[in-house]
This record gives sequence, structure tokens and C-alpha cells, in this order.
Amino acid sequence: MLHRAFAVYFVMCALIASYTLLSFLLQNGASSLSFIQIALYADIHIFCAAAVAILIWKNIRWGFVFALIPPASQIFRPIGDWAWLQLPPPISLAWPFGDFSIGRGFLIDFLAIAVFLLCLYKAITKRPR
Repeated sequence: MLHRAFAVYFVMCALIASYTLLSFLLQNGASSLSFIQIALYADIHIFCAAAVAILIWKNIRWGFVFALIPPASQIFRPIGDWAWLQLPPPISLAWPFGDFSIGRGFLIDFLAIAVFLLCLYKAITKRPR
């Protein structure tokens, strides 16, 4: 039953991320972000999350290995000019560290850590037959 909850979580992440990306592009245009940043955000938070949701829903075990990618990209996020993704993650419970007054802080996402550890646990444990 836990794998169904993971699948729903990743579907929600994909839907929220696609809405975030679409609304950002409609408001600001594509010129404010590079093509690489848009492609990375879409690949990690939309396409990978949707594929993971399908794999986990179909009870394919190695789906949990791919499920490690989206939370791993959210655990440590720099903020400011040196951020590698300018858009926020879909679902986040992050705690700030550093000096944000000069734009040199970072966020540690505890929800991403919890999801990462649970997916890692599900990936390495065997199901009873």
C-alpha cells in the first residue's frame, strides 16, 4: 500500500511542477531562464516524477531506484546567483541556512530527505513472497 502513496506523491509533484513551469514561462517568458535550466527542471520534476509514478503504480521494483532522483535534487538547494535551478521544487519543507541578505544562502529540504530515505529503503528491501 505504501507504493501507491508514493505513486500519488510523485503524480502530485509532476502536476505541481508542470503548473509552476508553465505559469513562470507565461509570466516572465523564456528569456529569464536558460534552456538548460528549463530542461533540467522539466526532466527532473515533471518527466522523471511522472515515469516514477507509473513504475511504482505498476509495482515495478526498480521504479524506486529512479524515485531517488527527484528528492536527491531537492535535498540541498543553493539560493541566489549560484542556484542551479531557479524554480522552486513542487513540494518542499526546507529550512534556510546561510546569509540571505547578500543572496548566498541555501535550503535543506527535510521532506526530500525523508522521501529519499523511504525510497532507498523500499529499493533495497525485498518483498515477502
